[in-house]
Amino acid sequence: MNTINVYQKGVTIVELMIAMVLGLLVIAAVVQVFINNKEMYLVQESNARLQENGRYAIHTISEKIRKAGYLGCSTRSKGSSIANVVTGGTTNYLYDFQKPIQGSEATATNTWVPVLHSSIAGELTDTDVLTIRYIESQPYRISSHASAASDITIPTGNDFSEGDFAIASNCEFSTVFQITNSDPSTGTLEHKTSGVTPANASTSIIKSFQGGEVARVNTVSFYISDPDLNGIPSLYQVEFGGIPVEVVSGVDDLQIEYGVDNASADGAADVYQAANAVVDWLEVVSVRINLNLRSDDLSNLKVDSSSANDYFETQVFRTISLRNRVP
Repeated sequence: MNTINVYQKGVTIVELMIAMVLGLLVIAAVVQVFINNKEMYLVQESNARLQENGRYAIHTISEKIRKAGYLGCSTRSKGSSIANVVTGGTTNYLYDFQKPIQGSEATATNTWVPVLHSSIAGELTDTDVLTIRYIESQPYRISSHASAASDITIPTGNDFSEGDFAIASNCEFSTVFQITNSDPSTGTLEHKTSGVTPANASTSIIKSFQGGEVARVNTVSFYISDPDLNGIPSLYQVEFGGIPVEVVSGVDDLQIEYGVDNASADGAADVYQAANAVVDWLEVVSVRINLNLRSDDLSNLKVDSSSANDYFETQVFRTISLRNRVP
């Protein structure tokens, strides 16, 4: 009798289940690697964005600080002769170009010392405020200025506009005024007592500046605000009490100390003080800035187990010298 050998083919249910489990384990490992790589990418992207924002914020503020006190050929150290015929003159925070830099220290909730000017408003966070005054345009040579009350004539094609604030100088004396009318086609600048706001208190800008120069001036303030109340504060700047402009999003703290040369008068800081401790702003020769930046979105990774927030954060520090205040 012939015997037919029957060979078993396929796998048992147990072997199939073992294979499925091993396959699932491999898939789970691959998925976990993918998730970890994605989270690491998000971490690196957030950190890179924070560093980039920090560099840009510091660069923007530093650039303005370095210009502080620059008044063209009349730039000099403490005690320079600067007249101001703008209505309000030196009593108006925005036009006090005798002081190149000022600030306010946040001492409590909604409390700043010195008190904030009305041009700095909105949903401010309890952080410091910095104000800088400087020349922002190229100087133009004054070809004609017959008397202190006469119109000023400069080269045609200039970039002055009606309402601009300017400073005229002969390198020995300077006057800040507001341009009430400008005609680039003729190079004529008027400085009347009406036509713009606040205009000038007098048509006279103290003396004739023929042969001198004139340049546009600016006042800019930096502060932290959350105008949308969305929990994402930003660094803002406002020029001459105009419309605030967002500089960088995700900046939640601005701390400032001022290097004061109050002992040796050698142009080097003898002590660093908060704004509420500065006695004479003309003695400030440097500014130390500390910015804290955070990501706009919450992270899935726990950044700090002691913190209630899961934001990525970084701090940026810099000390900037006021070049125009150093002898």
